[in-house]
Amino acid sequence: MDFIIRPLRKYGRDVPLRKYGRDVPPERLYKGFKPRTFNYRRCLLCTAFCTASHKIDWYQLQLFMPFFSIILAAGKSIRMGSCKTAIPWGEGKTLLTYQIETWLSLGFTPVVVLGLHNNHRQKDCLADSLVVVNPHSDAGKTTSIIAALRHIPLSFDVLAISAVDQPRTLEVYQQLLQAHQENSALITAPTYKGKMGHPLLFANQMRSHLLNIREETLGLRQIIKEFSHLIYQVEFAHPAVILDINTPEDILGSCPANYC
Repeated sequence: MDFIIRPLRKYGRDVPLRKYGRDVPPERLYKGFKPRTFNYRRCLLCTAFCTASHKIDWYQLQLFMPFFSIILAAGKSIRMGSCKTAIPWGEGKTLLTYQIETWLSLGFTPVVVLGLHNNHRQKDCLADSLVVVNPHSDAGKTTSIIAALRHIPLSFDVLAISAVDQPRTLEVYQQLLQAHQENSALITAPTYKGKMGHPLLFANQMRSHLLNIREETLGLRQIIKEFSHLIYQVEFAHPAVILDINTPEDILGSCPANYC
C-alpha cells in the first residue's frame, strides 16, 4: 500500500528524517489504513523544501508519524443542548477545528472519534487528521479510545488523549510535550492546585494498558489510579487545564478569544 506525501501545505509540519533503532515485523503493522495524502512543509524523503510528491510504503510512513492525539467527540452533548463539535470557538473556528489545528501545529496527527449521531461532522475535519466513527459510543468513552487506538500505528512515540470539550492553548500542549519527553515519562498530566486535568500524554509502553480499559473499571481513571506513582505532573498557574465545556454557561466563563 502506497501513501503520497505532498509538501507545502498550510498545516504541514517540519519533520526531520529519522529512524527508531528497532524494526517492526511487517505482520505487526496495522493493515486497515486507507490510502490518503499526508502533507508536510518539508519533504520527508529529501529533507528539503520541494514541490515533489513521493510514494512510500506504510513501514516507511510510520517512521515519520510518532505523535498522535485522540480527540473524543462522540458524546451526545445532552447538557449543552447541541453538538459540541460545532460550537464556535474563536474567530471562524469551532471547538473541533480549533483542537485539530492546534494539535497539527505541534506536529501531532489528530484522530477524531465521532459517533453515529454526529458522523456528518467529518466534513469539519482537516485533511491531515484521521476520523474514526464509533458505532458503540453509547457504551462509554472507553469504546471510543479503543476504536481510535486500533487506527494508530503500533510504534507511536507519544499519544495524547483529550475530549473535544477540553480546549487548551498551544502553549499548554508544548509545555506538556516538552516535560513528557525530557522526563521519559510513561504518563504526563497537567495539574492546577493539585487537581489533575487534561490532556493526558502516554508513552508507547502504555498502549496495551489503554487497550484493556473498560467502563466497569472506570476507564482511564483506573489507569491513573494504578500508575499514579509514575505520572509526571506539570503544575500550571491557571485553571484552563481543568476546563470542561459542558454547558452554555461554561462557554461564557471561558472566553474563547483567549485561545486564538
